[in-house]
Amino acid sequence: MEISVVGLGFSHHLAQVVKMYTGKGNRGDKIVVRRKLTNNNIEELKNLLSKESWNEVFNHTDVIPSLKAFMDIFLFCIDTTNLI
Repeated sequence: MEISVVGLGFSHHLAQVVKMYTGKGNRGDKIVVRRKLTNNNIEELKNLLSKESWNEVFNHTDVIPSLKAFMDIFLFCIDTTNLI
């Protein structure tokens, strides 16, 4: 098993990556999904995020609906910029 910590490049948060090898299956059959972290995609993401009003996030008095509103906006922007 390999464990690493990766900087995301656009916030102070870090991601943890864990690779687990079970010894089962054919490595040629594995599917790899990666984010397309090109400079252009990151700049496009930052541009989209800067254009958001964020009112939907700040208009809640409870953290759960506020977090959901944030994630909806953030994931929409991520999907739009082909980072996933």
